[in-house]
Amino acid sequence: MEKIAILGFGKLGRSLADVLAQKKNYQVAGWDVMETGDARQVKSLAEALQGSQAILLALPSEHFKKGLEFLESLDA
Repeated sequence: MEKIAILGFGKLGRSLADVLAQKKNYQVAGWDVMETGDARQVKSLAEALQGSQAILLALPSEHFKKGLEFLESLDA
């Protein structure tokens, strides 16, 4: 089972997680600065990214650029 990290785990992020888990059988690790109460949410960004084959951004538009810059700074 492939793992996908979703950065931004508000309504949009959790909806994406639902579709991926049900229709595509992916393991989802969601990360957000706010606690959502969803069991798929992990506590740290490192945990979300570790072993992920894909990263989806479901961030509010005002934080999207910062999210992209952060991902760009990671070593591939």
